[in-house]
Amino acid sequence: MGETNHFVSTLKNNAINNTFNTNKNIFVNRMLTIIPNNHGLFKWIDIIDPTNEDMAQIERDFNLHPSSIIDSKQAEHLPKFETLDEDNHFIICRLYEDDCNTNADSLVSLTRKMAIFYGKDYLITIQRKHFEELEQVKAKYQNHTHVLEIVCKILKASFATFDDPIKKLDYDIDFFETVSF
Repeated sequence: MGETNHFVSTLKNNAINNTFNTNKNIFVNRMLTIIPNNHGLFKWIDIIDPTNEDMAQIERDFNLHPSSIIDSKQAEHLPKFETLDEDNHFIICRLYEDDCNTNADSLVSLTRKMAIFYGKDYLITIQRKHFEELEQVKAKYQNHTHVLEIVCKILKASFATFDDPIKKLDYDIDFFETVSF
């Protein structure tokens, strides 16, 4: 734990203040992962439960469109892929909510949203709640050299959150078909 805090502290002091156009460090308890690629370095910013100030800072520092920032904050937003310009993209994906109520019947109660902004030299993941599989993607693919490869791994991990619920539903359907017919 101390090693992680030292790592984050070092990044806060060396990377964040030099990377973002601000004297105010809003990413105090956020993880900034810097991963090498063929073009030098790209920044992976993973933010959990961002504040409005966090989102405003990201919008300014990465010149993101305000409507994409608004979409990224809406909990009920449906999945989407959007090309912001030639080099910048925006994705909203949904993750199955492990601890949802067994009677849940709405998008917001069954799933949660993760927003992904990416370009050739950055990757931003925004979540309301910790996604353990994202940490596994970071650990396993930190040496990949292309942002898009990592985005694909993140999307694959998010799709995989639906595997167990789908298997359970399949089992339940088979059971009820057997009982009914």
